[in-house]
Amino acid sequence: MKSIFIVFLLLFYYSQPQLTNEERNNLMKKVTQLISLESLFGPMGIDEEDDDRTITYEVSKIKNIIQNNNFPSSYNYIEDQKISPIIKDQGSCGSCWSFSSSSALAYRFYKKGIKVNLSPQYPLSCYLRDCDNGDYIIDAQFNLVKNGTVEEECMPYSSKSGKNSDIEQCPTKCKDGSDFKKYYSKNAYTTNFHYKQENYYDIVTLIMDQLITYGPVQSQIRIYKDFSALNTAKDCANIIYKYDGKSEYTGSHGIVIVGYGEANNQYYWIIQNSWGSGFCDKGFAKIEFAQLGIEKVSFSQPYVDDNSSKKEISITITEVNEYCNYIFTSPNSENYFEMFFKNGNSNMYFQCGSNPNPDSGNNNGICSLSQRSLLNEKGTYTFSESGALLNEDEYKLDFTSEALRKFQYYGVDTLELYTNKIYISEEGSKISVIYIPTNEDEKNKYPKIYPNSKTNTPLSTCSIEDFGPFYLIVCTIQSSELSYFSASNNLPLAYDLLCSNKYEMTGKVSRLDKSKYPIFRIKSFYIEDKSYLDKDDGIILLADIEGSVSGLKNDYNIFYIGIKIERSSRFEYNYMGCQIDRPKKIQNDFEIKCNVFDSISFNKIYLGQYYFPDEDQEPFEVIVEKKDFQGIEDKSKFGGDSIKFRNSNSLYNINIYILLLLGLLSL
Repeated sequence: MKSIFIVFLLLFYYSQPQLTNEERNNLMKKVTQLISLESLFGPMGIDEEDDDRTITYEVSKIKNIIQNNNFPSSYNYIEDQKISPIIKDQGSCGSCWSFSSSSALAYRFYKKGIKVNLSPQYPLSCYLRDCDNGDYIIDAQFNLVKNGTVEEECMPYSSKSGKNSDIEQCPTKCKDGSDFKKYYSKNAYTTNFHYKQENYYDIVTLIMDQLITYGPVQSQIRIYKDFSALNTAKDCANIIYKYDGKSEYTGSHGIVIVGYGEANNQYYWIIQNSWGSGFCDKGFAKIEFAQLGIEKVSFSQPYVDDNSSKKEISITITEVNEYCNYIFTSPNSENYFEMFFKNGNSNMYFQCGSNPNPDSGNNNGICSLSQRSLLNEKGTYTFSESGALLNEDEYKLDFTSEALRKFQYYGVDTLELYTNKIYISEEGSKISVIYIPTNEDEKNKYPKIYPNSKTNTPLSTCSIEDFGPFYLIVCTIQSSELSYFSASNNLPLAYDLLCSNKYEMTGKVSRLDKSKYPIFRIKSFYIEDKSYLDKDDGIILLADIEGSVSGLKNDYNIFYIGIKIERSSRFEYNYMGCQIDRPKKIQNDFEIKCNVFDSISFNKIYLGQYYFPDEDQEPFEVIVEKKDFQGIEDKSKFGGDSIKFRNSNSLYNINIYILLLLGLLSL
């Protein structure tokens, strides 16, 4: 009888959870991060510059983990639960993130008695729509929290070709016409930000506990060429993969960890891949501990709606930070909800998550724009409503000020200076910014231009110029704005995108030091008296020189100036390249020799009032006068003067950086 009692105690002991809830929570706080938004912490995933091969492990310490925590010496979730594995083939599409996240969640649903095969196609079609670049598994996990997925039978995988054009559009019903039944997860966590040698054994403990208690976890590993050899390796079931130390890195890959084991004094993780049942051991493989960054895992719990947890929560929106994220306080430290801002028929979506640092002692949270918001139209957006991601809570938002309820969105257009540097000297100097709107309707809704990201006052006198393949935002500098520019600060220009948050351009504008460098003030131009220009023909600009030429060292400097060509009642836009021979002194009627890049015919040519210096040139400025150029004044939007040319024998052929111009025109 005594022996039976002892056996009963042993069975009872080994059936208990390996970690207590308190121990598990402490471990989670130490080595995981709650995933609240896909953009909350910046790019959330494996850093391509990281070298995870610096992590090592000792077999004896792994054995101690197993013994001290009452873990089995080896474990395989598939065998333990006696279920059929979910082996799938992603084809040539970079959708491993969706396969691994949906498979891991499906296994965890099984642990709760819900047998389901989840679709990787739904997240691919409805969330990312990208076979080329893939996604981080952390984003994939939070996508299951906020958007969920459907069953495989409802939306089978159809993107094996690997072409973005072949990704089907997000549907509203299943293939058979029935309504969606969505499956969500909740409370997503990752070890990515704590993956260091000093945390390694705690992370191993956590993964083992998760596997045994809740089910498989998702991992994002670094792939080298030797890993692909597992596709055709003989007796692959007995191979424990370890990086050979020399193979080339080829990218990152999402897989599912379903168990662990030990052989030949090596500990390994059992992984499930998404390369079909022909991969290694019927779709599975063994990877040694501390290889490929495999312990960088993410996981979440299945969401089961029993309608018992619904509650009303009051959220107070307190501020918008410099990154255009809304900050909130709430009575609950684990809130997930969305805010909707409306402009006509267009919505902006803010996804809100709990405090990323729960140990800080407060219940602050953050709301950040979702990816789909950046596809919306420009304009003023005003708060309209809020909603829980899983509809389990009702949120009442209290904005502390009316100003927090709206913001201006200027869009995601391309704005850049033509060159890396440009110089201005006085009131009337011009700055020209290349502007490529996302669509034709937005060309007149251009962002404000700022002297730099540290200045809150935008340049006041800017206009839009149609220049054929792109637009130019031309800003005329006012006297009050000259103080924003100096010869030494050399700060990049900036522009609004969202919430008055300024984004820096590549190019920089500096104040010209007229005590060292010249200003070329163009007052007229002339050419041979004909209606056709060959690319070898020249145009002569006459300029007065102001300032000083003492700082110029090069024999010549180059700039480009815009021209508008009138031909048969239509206009074309182009540049001509100009060469400035080094002046010996300050003078008037200084000749600057220019050439067009292609042969053109014309009735008239208009000279633009803005210029672009070539790369790596010495400081100088070109100003085009607004007075008549020996001809009829023309008030066209191009901003220059037209002229019937007079004779000149001064021709010059410039063979300069055409590739630079072509690169600009191809934008």
